[in-house]
Amino acid sequence: MAVRYSGLVSKPKLIVHCDWSTSATKRWAVIGLLSTTGTYEVIEPTLVGETDSFFARLREFAPTGPMLAGFDFPIIVPRAYAERAGFGRFPEMLLRLGEGPCANFYTPAERPDEISLGRPFYEPFSVCAETEKCPQRTKSLAFGARAETPVAVENVDVARCELVQHHIAA
Repeated sequence: MAVRYSGLVSKPKLIVHCDWSTSATKRWAVIGLLSTTGTYEVIEPTLVGETDSFFARLREFAPTGPMLAGFDFPIIVPRAYAERAGFGRFPEMLLRLGEGPCANFYTPAERPDEISLGRPFYEPFSVCAETEKCPQRTKSLAFGARAETPVAVENVDVARCELVQHHIAA
């Protein structure tokens, strides 16, 4: 089914989709450029490369105008956190974040005593692989996130709920 655009809507000059990975050698991008005929011409897939300059490099293809970027990220939720927070399924969790007991989920805590199941992020955020060095993070939530988090997740298809089946108890 073809989508028709009114004259008031600008199509993105560039559309990019990135298949992300924890390994830089597995991060690929496919770029589509808007042609003069109003269709998109796809460029051969390429490695994403340095993430700090990714969007600047995209501007080399389309120096002006809107761009649309999509990313296929692996999303991991530690099972112990999901169970303690009462999330049975990943889609259910997404609907509850930012509301009710999780109203402050997206706002990092400024002090360790503000960390809770509904507000699990701490600012300044530091990633600690060893829970002994980050007692303020694990004490409040009472689990070692590093031990519960798989380190390599590839090819997760959220649409088929593989993530839910493998990482959050139903």
